[in-house]
Amino acid sequence: MAFAAIGGVVGAVIGGTTATGTAAAIAMAAVQGAAIGMALGSMVDVAVAGTPNTGSPEIQDLSFNTADEGLPIPEGCGCTKAYGNIFWVGESYST
Repeated sequence: MAFAAIGGVVGAVIGGTTATGTAAAIAMAAVQGAAIGMALGSMVDVAVAGTPNTGSPEIQDLSFNTADEGLPIPEGCGCTKAYGNIFWVGESYST
């Protein structure tokens, strides 16, 4: 990921300094240079470090919503993965 950031900066500098015309054209050339530099830098990152192994989710990692009576309500602080219950609050109406 370091090469992608470096490539983006280098691409923006090269694109911005070699462009001519209005300020908008120079800014656009800098953005395009940054995009090309980041793409090339990302290729170098993959060649040096390899692709990250994110893996695939396992079947036991799946969780579904439930609708049961008497289940506790999960509480957490910060970024907590919690699967909720479906609640029905109110009278049950029948026709």
